[in-house]
This record gives sequence, C-alpha cells and structure tokens, in this order.
Amino acid sequence: LTRLQTEPCRAGELEREVVQSLYTKGLVWVDVPIEDDDYLSVPPLQGFVMNRVLGDPFEKLLYQIFVSVDERNCVAALATTLETDPDLVKNALSFYCRVGFAKKKNAIPLLLTSGVRWDPSWLRR
Repeated sequence: LTRLQTEPCRAGELEREVVQSLYTKGLVWVDVPIEDDDYLSVPPLQGFVMNRVLGDPFEKLLYQIFVSVDERNCVAALATTLETDPDLVKNALSFYCRVGFAKKKNAIPLLLTSGVRWDPSWLRR
C-alpha cells in the first residue's frame, strides 16, 4: 500500500498532476486545516448572492461567519464573538477556503516550510 492509501498527506508532497487527476475523479478529499490562531480574509465577491434556506443550521453558521469574519481577529476570537463551538467555526472556514471564498493570511509559503519535501511540480507555478 502506498502512503496515500494508508494515511493523510499533504497534496504538495505528491506530483501535482497525480493529485489533480485523483481529485477530478473524486478519489481524494482536500482539506484546509484551520487552527485557533489562524487569520483569514474574505476578498470582495463580485456578484455573489447567498440564498438562505430556513432551518439549515450549518448554512446559518456559514452566513454568520461570512458577515462577521475579520482579518484582524483570529479564529478563536471569531468563535467567541459568535458564541459558537470553535470546531464548527473551523469547519466552516475550511469550507470557505476550499471553495475559494476565504484565504488564510498566516499560511506559510511552501518554500519556507521546513522538514517537508515538496514535489517540484508544485513549485513551478
């Protein structure tokens, strides 16, 4: 068994083309880990309309976070402000990052991450 079959790994440790192919086929899950001390920004979304459905608690949380996220406050502070379980806030923010609505401000650039052997295919772009 390969490492990919037995344990989670960072996409950047594998060839970019392989990861993209597996992702396109729905065979891998992309996760954006969010920590209590992370800072996120939400750039302006042109033409975005959020249709809220009554009764969906996760959608309600997504909306609350969307209108409350502030790039000067960490995730833990946002959870405290919303009086919500920090893990739920982290899951929602991870979702926002995966779909491109938010970006981690304090993400470490690939080249500065020590102890990780990145596949060169990720560093070419």
